[in-house]
Amino acid sequence: MSATIAEIISKHQQGILLVYTGIGKGKTGAALGQAMRALGHDKKVFFLGCTEHDDAIKELPGLTVVHKNNAGELLQVVKQILTSGSHELLIIDAVDATGTASSLQEELGEFLASLKNSAQSTDIIVTGKTVAEKIVSLADTVSFFTHGGKGGE
Repeated sequence: MSATIAEIISKHQQGILLVYTGIGKGKTGAALGQAMRALGHDKKVFFLGCTEHDDAIKELPGLTVVHKNNAGELLQVVKQILTSGSHELLIIDAVDATGTASSLQEELGEFLASLKNSAQSTDIIVTGKTVAEKIVSLADTVSFFTHGGKGGE
């Protein structure tokens, strides 16, 4: 059964969920590439890192960078960004790097599932070597990064 035009437009107005996962290098780089593209279109981007990265990206106009390694704080930030609609793109980088990664991913998956049929319009990118199946199952697109025999992460 094909979707109606109204269903397609409705889906387009909802935010999409992209997952970049696997043992290969480039997940954060791919997410930052999407951020640059969004910034080039005057979109606001929130980069929520679970590990510290180069501070140089903090200086880009329109990009908010926050690092959290506490699962509870990270989830609160995600909820705030997605319910406020303040940013068009939310990147949750290295989601599996927090001390309580499995419980965080479970809670994040439940929260994202609750948004799946809402009018929430923020696009979300989740990166990590191992992203929980719950999050992967909700994703519109999943990209698996492999090291191709060259050493990987």
